[in-house]
Amino acid sequence: MHTTQLLRGALVAAMLAAPVAVSAQPAPGTTMPGTMTTGTMTPGMMTPGANAPATAATYSARLERRIERLHTALGITPAQAGLWRGFADAMRANGHDMDALVIRRRDSLPTMSALENIDSLNDIAAAHSRNMQRLKTAFAPLYAAMLPTQKANADKVMRARSLRSLGGAHDH
Repeated sequence: MHTTQLLRGALVAAMLAAPVAVSAQPAPGTTMPGTMTTGTMTPGMMTPGANAPATAATYSARLERRIERLHTALGITPAQAGLWRGFADAMRANGHDMDALVIRRRDSLPTMSALENIDSLNDIAAAHSRNMQRLKTAFAPLYAAMLPTQKANADKVMRARSLRSLGGAHDH
């Protein structure tokens, strides 16, 4: 697999899982990305109408919107709120971890040696692996507490998001 594709895949999965930093509010005057349900913000990607790369605050705002949409899509009940909170917090923690790596990579890439480039990709892949385990640990009890119809819906929602992240596959 081409290195760029590997990085894109890792970033897509990581950002889906928890793309962004703690729930910081965007800086005043920051232009926010559109409320997309697919795709991801990659390092160095410009925010619409802005002349600078996305920051942790713009990533954070996207994550908060993603958390809200997922909460609605999964039909989380008041009885599941505590378990949901644990899952959402895991997404935020993952985002915080990944933000630092993605921003550091974006800022350092122009002067990285080939070995530093590989190390940076390895750091992102390792963080992604840790983050996915954290996410699974937080999601498992929530999933177990779901009604059968919620589980079927969660399966469909997560599958569709994963298929889209693989390159534009359509919901089925």
